[in-house]
Amino acid sequence: MRIPIFLFSILMAVSSYSQEKTFVLTGNPVVKDKFTADPATMVHDETFYLYVGHDEAAEGQNFNMNEWLCY
Repeated sequence: MRIPIFLFSILMAVSSYSQEKTFVLTGNPVVKDKFTADPATMVHDETFYLYVGHDEAAEGQNFNMNEWLCY
């Protein structure tokens, strides 16, 4: 009984290896001009608004949000 289970697990491992996909990071698809964080969305009169913060924290600080953007 152990041999069929072992062969089945080998077969599953080999078949799943060929299905691996590599994720390629091409950047932020919505906002391309600035690094943004913590997005919030709003829809008003069929217009989609995206509010984001721009974190400018120095090394060792948690956060420093001096700039908020609306797209």
